Amino acid sequence: MFLPFSNSFNLTRRALCLSLFALSANLSAQTYPNKPVTIVVPYNAGGDADQSARNLGTVAQNVLKQPVVILNKGGASGAIGSQFVKDAAPDGYTLLLARVGSQAVLPAMKSDLSYKWNDFTFIGLLELNPVVCVVHPDSPYKTFGDLTKAIADKPGKLNYSSSGPGTILNFAPQLMLQTLKLNSDAAVNISYKGGSEAVVA
Repeated sequence: MFLPFSNSFNLTRRALCLSLFALSANLSAQTYPNKPVTIVVPYNAGGDADQSARNLGTVAQNVLKQPVVILNKGGASGAIGSQFVKDAAPDGYTLLLARVGSQAVLPAMKSDLSYKWNDFTFIGLLELNPVVCVVHPDSPYKTFGDLTKAIADKPGKLNYSSSGPGTILNFAPQLMLQTLKLNSDAAVNISYKGGSEAVVA
C-alpha cells in the first residue's frame, strides 16, 4: 500500500500558530470561543488525518481554554465529512481537517459532488505528507524493483489498499503505474474508508 508519511509541524509551532489565532479571535470577537470547538476528520479513526487532528486538538484546547472535540465522519473518499462541515453553521465552531484528496481532487473529478473547493475557507497549513510504498514484512518483495517487476510480469494479480478513489493514496500508485508505462489496472485498487483500515489491510 502507499502510506503517507507525516512530516507535521512540531507542537511548539502549532501552539504558536494557535496563540496567534486565539489572539486575533479575541480582538475581533471577545466571546470566541465560548463553547467547545469541533474538528471534523473526513476519514475513520486511526489514520494520519485523525492523528493530526488529535495532536492539534490537544494543543488547541490548552490555548483556546475550551474543549476541542474530534469527530470522525469517514466515507466516500472524505466527501461525507466535508459535506457535514459545509452544512454546519459558519460560526467557527465546526472546523474541517481538510485533505488534498477530499477538497481538491474529488471536486475536480466529480462534477456532481455537492460541494466545491471554494465552499470552504482555508485557514492554515497543518502538515506535509509525503507518500511512501510499504509491503508486509513477510512479502517476497524486498525492494521497489522487486515489486514493480512483479506488477509488470503479472498485471492484475497484485493489489494495493487506499483510502478511496480520488484520494492521494489512490493517485500515488496510479502515478507509479503511469511512470512505469503500465496500464492503470496492472495493480488493483482495494478501497477502504480511511488510512487506518488501508494500513491494516
